[in-house]
Amino acid sequence: MAKDKETSQENALVLRGADAYPVLQAESVESFIVDLRDSLDGETVNAFDLPRANVGSGGATQWQLQPGDESEKELVGVVLGEHASRSYWKEGIEVSGGGTPPDCISLDLVRGEGAPGGVCAECPFNQWGSDENGSGKACQEMRTLFFLRQGEILPTAVKIPPSSLKVWKHAKLGLLNKRLSPRKVELALTLTKEKSKAGIAYARVKVDVVRKLDDGEVQAFESYRKFFEPPKPPAVENGAEGGSTEAA
Repeated sequence: MAKDKETSQENALVLRGADAYPVLQAESVESFIVDLRDSLDGETVNAFDLPRANVGSGGATQWQLQPGDESEKELVGVVLGEHASRSYWKEGIEVSGGGTPPDCISLDLVRGEGAPGGVCAECPFNQWGSDENGSGKACQEMRTLFFLRQGEILPTAVKIPPSSLKVWKHAKLGLLNKRLSPRKVELALTLTKEKSKAGIAYARVKVDVVRKLDDGEVQAFESYRKFFEPPKPPAVENGAEGGSTEAA
């Protein structure tokens, strides 16, 4: 009886996943990808094409969705992958007004392209105390999560700003301690309003586990993830994600 109950619970879990994610509703992930390729008529999909979710300025607790001007209080979905990058702006948002591409960007955390460019580890703007407040780094490190939201076919590129990198790292370590990873759970991403030491309001990412995925779901999402590899995040605009990384 206990075994039958356990099997019933697992089947219910799969059904919940299928209801929430179109990729799980298909006869197989492979057939779903074939249909997706047919719809694209030979065109490829990269991170520049994906919808985006950014942290707004001023401590706003809603995700800013692009394209368009919609916002969401909570993002629920599955992480298909993540990518680390660095961006440096010579002029701060107070001078540029925001919305400007970075002067230098690194997509591998090793070498920067632009001005000043070169080896990241040797760059003075990648050192603690180099930002305008003297506490963080002038060159901002970020993470882009390729996040498949409930009800969506394409993943959303979710930006984790410098002020939330520790939160994301601790969330992954917490999962690792339970022999899990972000790709094996469904997550809810929300924002909380915080204040820096200088009294500037900013939003911090909050990560909560909604449920553990079963083996079938993990395998299906892993196959689907490979369709979008290798993900390369687009250059971010200055002011899109607030908060500098402060030394502990």
